Amino acid sequence: MAEWGPIDGESPLVSGDVLELGDTKLTVQMLQQATMIAMPVPALGTEPPPAPLSAVIPLRDLSTGETPSAVALDASSRLVIRHGEPQDGPIGKAVMMVLNGVLDIETVDEFNQLASRMVEDGVVQFTLRLDGVEYLDSSGLGALVRLQRQVNSRSGSLELRGLQPAIRGLIQLTRLDRVFAIAD
Repeated sequence: MAEWGPIDGESPLVSGDVLELGDTKLTVQMLQQATMIAMPVPALGTEPPPAPLSAVIPLRDLSTGETPSAVALDASSRLVIRHGEPQDGPIGKAVMMVLNGVLDIETVDEFNQLASRMVEDGVVQFTLRLDGVEYLDSSGLGALVRLQRQVNSRSGSLELRGLQPAIRGLIQLTRLDRVFAIAD
């Protein structure tokens, strides 16, 4: 392990690298090989052209095995949300949502719109499977807190399942593990 000084520009991290921030030392531990994806960035004030549709994936409701809807993926999808039809639960409509990808400032609106629409349609019990969420920033945390508040105001519940270690650590660091119901 080499000791480096300040870094200018970009520098890839590898397992075993140690980052020092004041008195805090963070050791990088890669769970899997990272993949770099180059994406064009549009100029400020312009909209990127729509990406061509590359796949439509049938969705199975995890509780019944039925295929109630489909999810369209395009080449630029950073967040994929799958869900079944809401089912009647003990305190109201319940739904399981499976998230894959990145829940950050660029994708949080998609999540917020879908979750708000479900709440408006009477869903009060949410189970979010986050096994496939690779990255979560403060915007993503804010979206989860927002959904928690929405369902709490309707005497509902929100449960997070399948948290990756880094995401579980972030939720614990921010003490949101005291706010969310978390299951493995």
